[in-house]
Amino acid sequence: MEMPNQKALIVDDEKHARESLCALLQMYCPKVEILADLCNVAEAKKAIESLQPDIVFLDIALGEDNGFDLIESISPIAFHLIFTTAYSEFAVKAFQVNAIDYLLKPIEPALLKSALDKVNNHNTKAQLQLQQLFHSLNTQKINKIAITTLEGIQFLDLDNILYINGSGNYSTFYLLDGSKLVASKSLKYFEGHLPGNIFYRSHQSYLVNLHHIKSIQASKGTIALNDETEISMSKSKKDALIQAMKINLGLRG
Repeated sequence: MEMPNQKALIVDDEKHARESLCALLQMYCPKVEILADLCNVAEAKKAIESLQPDIVFLDIALGEDNGFDLIESISPIAFHLIFTTAYSEFAVKAFQVNAIDYLLKPIEPALLKSALDKVNNHNTKAQLQLQQLFHSLNTQKINKIAITTLEGIQFLDLDNILYINGSGNYSTFYLLDGSKLVASKSLKYFEGHLPGNIFYRSHQSYLVNLHHIKSIQASKGTIALNDETEISMSKSKKDALIQAMKINLGLRG
């Protein structure tokens, strides 16, 4: 029995990237019907609600927003999600939102076809896929982040950040040496710009460095860090946090 056409949206803030993916789909995946290509979260949300696509090809870096902002704004997710990005370090976050695949730019035709085979066959589990993919990616190493403070621009080593506490449009970085820095950006901004295989949103107000977690105290709803600091953990985040820790440490089970 011939498979019906799949209706798709492309969401990417770079015109050449949208055009390139359109061309690849037309050449190698002719049964995918491209409904629209969009450049930001607001347009994409409206298009998803009105056009009801089967597949969404989603970039992560979308100007001031990011692809995860779009996913958080939609419930339920009634389409297959395929990330298309230049950043390999967000594979864990993709795993957490049950993406069907995670394609690194420039996109290889064979991997694009493989992703669509997964959509059509319905024979893979997204969590297992992304877990295996995370281990196999040749991850780009990001060692520092630049933050803007009242004193100017500070460059922080990621390993020196214990956790980040967000309040409105400001975020406070708590560092290994006991000092702290206040940055004039929201926690959502840093969540979108820090590697998801290192930093995890444990609570609406906290991003925690997975490398510095000592224990997860489910009964108290807290996370204990190596320096004995305790920060809040949402009940709904516990299972995903444990899974992220297992992936980060290369554990099974």
